[in-house]
Amino acid sequence: MAGIWAGGFAILHFSWALGGDAGQAVSTEPQLVAERPTWFVVAGLWGIGVLCVAGMTMALELTRSRLRGTRRILVEAARAPWTAAEEAPAP
Repeated sequence: MAGIWAGGFAILHFSWALGGDAGQAVSTEPQLVAERPTWFVVAGLWGIGVLCVAGMTMALELTRSRLRGTRRILVEAARAPWTAAEEAPAP
């Protein structure tokens, strides 16, 4: 499900980067939509689109059976800061 959402957001960002404006006024300041400065198009649209594709790829790869062990490792790494805080001795 996460991969589908990330893919949808990637499609939106790439369409906005290519000049589309469907729904962009709701998620972006109207001034940025009207002016479309270069930094906004490069970092804010193309960059986020690429990150969404990376997230989609990661989500889809984690659902494959050959990476089931990797999922466990990633979940444990994400939980590590909280478990370390719980296991720390009281001062």
